[in-house]
Amino acid sequence: MEILKKPVMLYFLTFVALLWDGHLSEIADTFLPNNFFVVSHLLLIFVFYLAAYFQKATIAWYLAFLGFLYDAYYFKAMGIVVFILPLLYLFVLFVLSKLRQSLFVDFLVIFLMVSLFEVAAYGLGLLYKITSYNYLDVIVYQLAPTMVFNVLLFILIKKPIEKLFSYYFDDIIK
Repeated sequence: MEILKKPVMLYFLTFVALLWDGHLSEIADTFLPNNFFVVSHLLLIFVFYLAAYFQKATIAWYLAFLGFLYDAYYFKAMGIVVFILPLLYLFVLFVLSKLRQSLFVDFLVIFLMVSLFEVAAYGLGLLYKITSYNYLDVIVYQLAPTMVFNVLLFILIKKPIEKLFSYYFDDIIK
């Protein structure tokens, strides 16, 4: 029964990360000029660690469900993050199967995940006619500050999240 509680707790914490993303974005935006804005991707950091510690197909389905909630909560349109989150999870699984995990690899994977998420969300937003921003404006005013913020966030929370995931998954992996 204890083993069953541990993954459930991490699923719950991943859901909490989804909710915290909006709050972290709002807090970070208060420190930036009006035309710049930041999108926190704490959820993507959790997705990275889910892939690193727990490689199961059920995670992709859970992430599709979280993507549905993300779409409803942030975009008010269905299909953007439902599609992106499971693909990013599979991308991380592929990268981690080819490269040995290290600080540099983790940093690059997070950087790529945030970049791919933002570019895919912008592209699908254009396709669904949710956004009409020029891509150069998106790069300068959103993508660049978002990348800086999320890299700093990753550096700050890397050790605590690794301890959290190793605590919850060491018994399951062994």
